[in-house]
Amino acid sequence: GAVADALASGRTVIVNVSRQVIEAAHRRHPNTTVVFVTAPPDVLEQRLRARGREDAAAVKGRLARSAAQPSGPGVVCITNDGPLERAAAAFLAAIRPPAGA
Repeated sequence: GAVADALASGRTVIVNVSRQVIEAAHRRHPNTTVVFVTAPPDVLEQRLRARGREDAAAVKGRLARSAAQPSGPGVVCITNDGPLERAAAAFLAAIRPPAGA
């Protein structure tokens, strides 16, 4: 597939996936880095309500699921609760290859 081809050519690939596929991605692509972007529950709740796409029960469910953060080797967590530039800089740092790579 396109992702495997891009990885085989040495390119960085960014995909937005469900948490349920993270383990399978690590098995298939051992060098996978998971960048988990989140915000504190109160900020997340405010943002979800402001969007107006989900009712109160759906917002509550999203907040409950957001409490379970992936962890372990190859996982970078970014707390997006401040200026967008700060979160963007952290994201770019997480996806850049190490110096000399």
